[in-house]
Amino acid sequence: MYRHTLPVFLLLVAAVAIIIFAYYITTMVGKKMNRLLEGRYTRVLERSIIGMGTNITILKINQKIYIIMMQGKSVNLLDVIEEDNWKILNNKNKTRPDTRNINNNFSVKELLNKIKKILGNNRLDRNGSDNDEQYKV
Repeated sequence: MYRHTLPVFLLLVAAVAIIIFAYYITTMVGKKMNRLLEGRYTRVLERSIIGMGTNITILKINQKIYIIMMQGKSVNLLDVIEEDNWKILNNKNKTRPDTRNINNNFSVKELLNKIKKILGNNRLDRNGSDNDEQYKV
């Protein structure tokens, strides 16, 4: 009776050991890959998927923030913001900062209009004609 339980117990211990080993190896590889992918001067701040094969990515390169749109194999620059202005716009406090002295005319409407121009030909209504009235900002 006991000679059947020992191999099963050893098999169970081996399976648990393999799972623990795989977990630690995965975390080590993940940490190293993060260091390799995150360059010294480049960092991805945020990425938002806005459609199939289309996303908006916010990159920090040196002291500037780049807002780009990637669609398939094409990359379009939407805006460039100075890092100091980005900190004001992306303020973590609940109070609204005074943005009157910002030299960069950052506007969400302008960004949306740029995206609309880039994606304009892809937006067709059911009849197959452009329906710009629906997408006005």
